[in-house]
Amino acid sequence: MRSVYDDPDPGVALLEKVQYPNLVFFGEHDVIFIKPRELLARCLPNVKHAVLDGLGHMTAIEDLKCTTAELLSLLREI
Repeated sequence: MRSVYDDPDPGVALLEKVQYPNLVFFGEHDVIFIKPRELLARCLPNVKHAVLDGLGHMTAIEDLKCTTAELLSLLREI
């Protein structure tokens, strides 16, 4: 995990070339990967960014219905 935060070149140039839709979502109380998810949400050109209310890091375990709804929402938009 430390390497994610300390990497001077996180490969942003590659992220900007991704052509397909992406979903970056996380629980409201998830504090584990704040910097990487913000980087993804900022650098991916075709991204939906969602915060799942009341959830932490393990969204699918904490609320499978909510997590599935976000995934299905993205798939419907494709």
